[in-house]
Amino acid sequence: MNRVPGNPVSSPDSGLAKLAAALRKVAHDGHHRRLLHLAGERDWCHAAAAAASLAEDRLWIGDRGSDGERLIPAQKARTLLGGDYTTIIYAAHAGLDVDALAAAAGTLRGGGLLLLLTPLLEAWPELPDPALARLLTSPATPDDAEGRFITRLIALLRTDPAVTCCTQGAPLPHPPVSAPNITAPRQAGPDGCVSDDQRRAVSAVVGAAEGVPAVLTADRGRGKSAALGLAAAHLLATGVHNIVVTAPRRA
Repeated sequence: MNRVPGNPVSSPDSGLAKLAAALRKVAHDGHHRRLLHLAGERDWCHAAAAAASLAEDRLWIGDRGSDGERLIPAQKARTLLGGDYTTIIYAAHAGLDVDALAAAAGTLRGGGLLLLLTPLLEAWPELPDPALARLLTSPATPDDAEGRFITRLIALLRTDPAVTCCTQGAPLPHPPVSAPNITAPRQAGPDGCVSDDQRRAVSAVVGAAEGVPAVLTADRGRGKSAALGLAAAHLLATGVHNIVVTAPRRA
């Protein structure tokens, strides 16, 4: 991780706020998402996250010590799917629920910032992780997992150029000027679609209203929900007024 000389990050200050603002600008200009990794003691990470985010525009997932925050326990993070958030803070000192982190990342809108709070990377793999318990079968225990996933995640956090890491007691990294290896967002056409794939998806959904079943599959963030919305708008404009949306759970 490239760093520039500066005061060690022993306590959160305006430097973190400026760094977060720079990350948001880069994310906004490229219409993509950024990850800010804060590594250190729990209290330091929470204070740093508070300094790097706007109080009225953040959602906390995991453990949180102070009152008054919008807090979602990790085990309920799946209820966020379908939502749309600008700033998400995932506190992993009490364990890292991989499914919860993936669900949270999937709800971050373009231009948004995800803050991942973790212990110091050198010590993290050796710490107990209660979140592993539900992934194991008897008689295995979280200790038997040996931190393999955390070790892999640490390697990615340390080497991915799109990750900005702030470590307690270390100098702040240099604010990014532009996003690495990010393709500029495509502009929507007159029909609202940004690609031929999305245009075909909209056409398939419209066809479903005429009795031709359609199944859409794509990775998260590829525009499935947007295609459904565009198709619904087209159907409403052509006189179809009964559109029903279903899901496995009411939430």
